[in-house]
Amino acid sequence: TPYDGTRHPVRLSYYDARPPVLTAPTLTGGPYAGIPVTLATTASDAWSVVGAPVWTFGDGGTAAGLSVAHTYAAGTYTAHVGVTDALGNTSGTDVAVVVQAAAVTIGDARFSAKWKHSRVGGTLTVAGTAPVSGSYVLDVSRGRTRRIHVTLKLAPGAYSRAIRLPATLLPGGYHLTLTPSTTGVAGAAFDVLLAPPSEGVVDVVALSSARGGKALHSAHGPRSLWARFHFAAVPKATVKLKITWYRTYRGKRTTLAKVLKTPTTTVTSSVALHGRKGTISAVLTRGGKIVVQSSARVT
Repeated sequence: TPYDGTRHPVRLSYYDARPPVLTAPTLTGGPYAGIPVTLATTASDAWSVVGAPVWTFGDGGTAAGLSVAHTYAAGTYTAHVGVTDALGNTSGTDVAVVVQAAAVTIGDARFSAKWKHSRVGGTLTVAGTAPVSGSYVLDVSRGRTRRIHVTLKLAPGAYSRAIRLPATLLPGGYHLTLTPSTTGVAGAAFDVLLAPPSEGVVDVVALSSARGGKALHSAHGPRSLWARFHFAAVPKATVKLKITWYRTYRGKRTTLAKVLKTPTTTVTSSVALHGRKGTISAVLTRGGKIVVQSSARVT
């Protein structure tokens, strides 16, 4: 420009024909149906101001911003993001979004059980995948009776949890359900078998002063004692059961009787006391292993 008395001012014009630069969009949070997924990008331009990116999600939805959230139904979509600079130059890019139904899974469940005197120890191990972090309620039921109820805190991805078994759990088939607390996430179910030990499992043992009488822990002057054992899991009949009656009196233990029985659902035995006092015990064994035992105080 002409000299203004102190200097020659310089004026510069430029022509901006370059569109903004967009980075490839990223997806976080799934994508799972019914749960928001976050799409994000960055935009820059060397010559002019860049406007907010505009998103179309492929299902009719739109939004604007560098980072946006959208909730999809299950399916496959093509999302598009575009941006425009101050001179009207535009650029855009597509990203494929494959959305699946959100569901927790139980891929495997198994008991690791150790039996002793008709009581179980050990764990139930449950493994699978979780779509989102949160609380998941595990119920283990037999028929209409719920035997285990625990809450698992799971992170997204694969999980494996070991749950301690209650001692009174009985052999048989169990139904597992895993219910998420997060809305929109489907639960899972699984069936698993708790196998009995070779000696069987007794769920009811009772000593009484009469056959079929009321169970007792102490008695005064009975002529005999009866033992009744009910098997929740009957052992195979290839090995006989043995019931051994003991008397413990003044610190000394003596054997009163031994009886062999064929395994059936209910096994009974009796012993005559002939005025004996002390702690009377009935011990049920099979193949040298104690299945269960019970005692009563006789005065």
